[in-house]
Amino acid sequence: MTPPKFLADEMNGDIARWLRIIGFDCLYFTGDDLDNKLLEIAEKENRILLTSDRELYQRAIRRYIGAIYTSGENTETKLKKIFNILNLNTYVNRLKYRCPICNTVLVQRESKGLDLPPHVKNNHKTVYVCERCGKVYWKGSHWTKIRDTFRKLGVDI
Repeated sequence: MTPPKFLADEMNGDIARWLRIIGFDCLYFTGDDLDNKLLEIAEKENRILLTSDRELYQRAIRRYIGAIYTSGENTETKLKKIFNILNLNTYVNRLKYRCPICNTVLVQRESKGLDLPPHVKNNHKTVYVCERCGKVYWKGSHWTKIRDTFRKLGVDI
């Protein structure tokens, strides 16, 4: 099964980052007058639109574009709703992590050959590198918080 791809509107940037962290392909755009562009991209690339804009959601549905309405909900509630509607648990742990900033698939590398703080090299044999934006990630204390957030949602990463 191919995992779904997402497109988050400006009000769902937090959701885009969380989905990327666990490996889902999620585009995210900001700016004025994006509605038509979002609909066009979602339709062309078969992406599920994540929106807090009721009118945009209704336009997507009328065009038979997959969409989830997320208005007025906090991040955890939005994620839980998305996971439940699409049964995303079936994909978790089969996906490669993505850069939460630019959505590029991360590459696992040995930490010792990289220019990293000593505590990272000493405590982490491998790290994850984004070859597009250059960011480096590792499973530090923040990873425990990320994992705990997903566990609250019934997702084991």
